[in-house]
Amino acid sequence: MTIYNYPGCCSAYVVAGFGGGDKAKMIKELQVHIKQKHKLATALTATTNISQTAGEAALKAVGFTRSRKIMKAGTEKKANTYNKIHIWYFELSTAKVKKALAVEA
Repeated sequence: MTIYNYPGCCSAYVVAGFGGGDKAKMIKELQVHIKQKHKLATALTATTNISQTAGEAALKAVGFTRSRKIMKAGTEKKANTYNKIHIWYFELSTAKVKKALAVEA
């Protein structure tokens, strides 16, 4: 799992790398990123496709909010699992950070 600066924004980050893996390990990695960034940023974001179930479960467990399923532009006619994506958002408020860090992996 890696974290990048959000393009065109100075106070948000993008978390990436949810392909396969263990939910518990992902929760611990997300908690590390949340702990590192909560004083520097306003939000963390992530994008998953519907086949990344462990990643989606980890994001949900630590408190990320998920969008409805979105189709990538121009792919409506050839829908597959890589075209159906979710956008995730985590506001780095003190209360949400405390809750996220308290989650057991």
